[in-house]
Amino acid sequence: MNGGETSAGRVGGPRAFDAGEIRQLRREFRERAGEAQALAGLMERAGVDPQDLSRMIEAMRALDRERTYDDPEEVLRLQRAVLEGVKQLEFRLRRDLAEDEEQLLLDQNGDVPEEFRTLVEEYYRALSRRPGGSN
Repeated sequence: MNGGETSAGRVGGPRAFDAGEIRQLRREFRERAGEAQALAGLMERAGVDPQDLSRMIEAMRALDRERTYDDPEEVLRLQRAVLEGVKQLEFRLRRDLAEDEEQLLLDQNGDVPEEFRTLVEEYYRALSRRPGGSN
């Protein structure tokens, strides 16, 4: 890009969309909103609050309204809202998963419950008696 040109291809701001672009963008955002809605359902069933995803879905639904495309600045704002929502969701999920993983590691102390200790000891004795074992 040169001389202050925007990613939309015009100096000073985004350009207007033609009818074909509007149809294509609306169709794509409708599909993505459906996928995001399905993901929100999965998150709820897994006990994860889909609040970040809900904001993204609302922005995607706004991008599915034809009159939205009358204002290219509004389209950019909504696209940024979707992108920001994706970033926030990814950050929160990574943080939550890291906390869960850390808790799992902390919960695993390597001790065998008393009722299984005899079985585990017998298992290791049987392994050591096999050909190729250390005894």
